[in-house]
Amino acid sequence: MVHLQYSGMLERFKDVPDPRTRPNRIYPWELLWALISAAMASACQTPAAIARYITEHRDQLLAVLPPSVSRLPGESTIRRTLSSVDARVLDAALTKPPTQRAPAPLQQAAPDPSSPLVGQAIDGKSVRGVGRDGHPCQLVSLVEHSSATVVAQEQVARKRDERSAVPLLLAQRDLHSTVITLDALHTLKPTARLIRSLGGDYLMVVKKNQRTLYEFLNMLFSLPPHPADHEEWDQIGARSEKGHGRLETRSLICGAAHIEDVDWPGVAQVMRRECERIELKTGKLTHEVSYGLTSLAPARADAAVLEALWRGHWTIENRVHYVRDVSFGEDAGHAAAGNTARVLASVRNALLYLFRRAGWHLVPSALAHYGASVRRALSLIGLKVNT
Repeated sequence: MVHLQYSGMLERFKDVPDPRTRPNRIYPWELLWALISAAMASACQTPAAIARYITEHRDQLLAVLPPSVSRLPGESTIRRTLSSVDARVLDAALTKPPTQRAPAPLQQAAPDPSSPLVGQAIDGKSVRGVGRDGHPCQLVSLVEHSSATVVAQEQVARKRDERSAVPLLLAQRDLHSTVITLDALHTLKPTARLIRSLGGDYLMVVKKNQRTLYEFLNMLFSLPPHPADHEEWDQIGARSEKGHGRLETRSLICGAAHIEDVDWPGVAQVMRRECERIELKTGKLTHEVSYGLTSLAPARADAAVLEALWRGHWTIENRVHYVRDVSFGEDAGHAAAGNTARVLASVRNALLYLFRRAGWHLVPSALAHYGASVRRALSLIGLKVNT
C-alpha cells in the first residue's frame, strides 16, 4: 500500500469506505481521489476527461508523487471509482465542518438575541445532461449565504420531488442561530416545524402556489391600519442594485400585526417585498410582489435584516448552481452510471470552497491557474508533493 501525505480536502476521503474487494485494490484509495480532484480542479468535467488528464500528465504526475507510485489508473478505474463510492457518505465527509456541534435538543431553547444570525438557503438543482439520457439526478443543497459554502447535499429519490429530500438534508443538524431560507416550493408546514424542532428559524417565501395563504397575506397588507389595533410595521425603502445586466430595486415591509390570525407553525412576522427589475439592454420592466413568513420576532430581525436574508437566499443560485453549470460544465455531462453524477457534483462543491478560500473570485481563472500546473492542483487539494 502506498502512503501519501495529505491534508485538507483529501483528508476527508479517509472517512469514505473503499467499496473495492481486496484483490481489486490495485491503486490506493487516496491516490484515486487525489487524481480525480486534481483533474477536476484543472477544468476536467467528465470521467473521460479525468482519465485523459492522467494520461497526458503522466510524467509530471509521477515526478511529484511518491517514488512507490509507478503506474496510474485508466478510464475504467476512474469510472468504477466514481460510480461505486457511497455518495451519501462522500457528501457528509466533504461537507463536514472542522468541529461538530452538539446535537440540538428536542425542545428549542429560548433564542439568544445577542447571537448573530447565520443564513442558509435550501434549493434544488437537476443535473440536466444525465436527465436527458433517462437517468434523472436531482440534488437538494443547503448553502451558507455569506460564504456560498455547501454544508449539506441530498439526492432526490426517483419519482419524488425535491421537497421530499429536505428532512434528510436537515436531519440531526443543530440549527441554533441559523435562519433557513426557502423559496415558495418549500413553504410547507412540516418543514417549518422541522426547522423549529432543530433550534432554527425560517424565512419562507409565499407565492400563488399557496393561494389561500397568499390571498390572506395580500388582504392583510392591503387593509388600512386601524388605530385601535396599535399596529407596528417596520420597513426599508427602495434600494437599487445593478448586476447581471439588470437594475433591481427592492423594498420590504414587515411586522407582527394580526400574527395570531396566520395559521403557520411558529410564525412571528409577516413580510411584503416588492422587486422591480429593468433589463439594461432591452429596457424590459418587470414588477413582482411576494409575501413571506418568518419565525424571527421583530426584536431579533427588523426589515433591513429580513431583506438581507431574503436577498441572501439567491446565493445558492448565483454562486453555486450557476457556477457548477457554466464554469464546471455540470449540465453538459452525461456520465450517469451508479452514483457518478452526484459524486462529481460533490467534488465540485468542495473545489468551489477551496478556490474561494484561496482567494479566487472568478472560477474560470482558478481552473486555468491550476490546470497549468500539476503541482499546483495537487497542492490545492492537500497532497504534499515531492519537490
